[in-house]
Amino acid sequence: MAKTYTYDEVQQHKSNESCWVILYGNVYDVTAFLPDHPGGTKIILQLAGTDATEEYDPVHPPGTLEDSLPPEAKLGPIDPNTLPKSEKSPAESDQPPRNAKVDP
Repeated sequence: MAKTYTYDEVQQHKSNESCWVILYGNVYDVTAFLPDHPGGTKIILQLAGTDATEEYDPVHPPGTLEDSLPPEAKLGPIDPNTLPKSEKSPAESDQPPRNAKVDP
């Protein structure tokens, strides 16, 4: 069974030497991929140590992760209870989505 990571653990990996991001509820070590990223290292480093799903999803087609990273780059799931409220996805949030209809 894969280790579950905390947000604090991911936050410790925000450099060229050790770069982790959260995508789709999983922690990825993207350090080795930094020099190969078509958009450059800067954009990944700006998102390092955070949940980058919202920024990643609109610009990467399905299968990009699998095509770009080796399987061992997927370290394991993030513990959603450790994410800051601003990083929680709508499914993990206690609040309904902004466009949700709420019965009075």
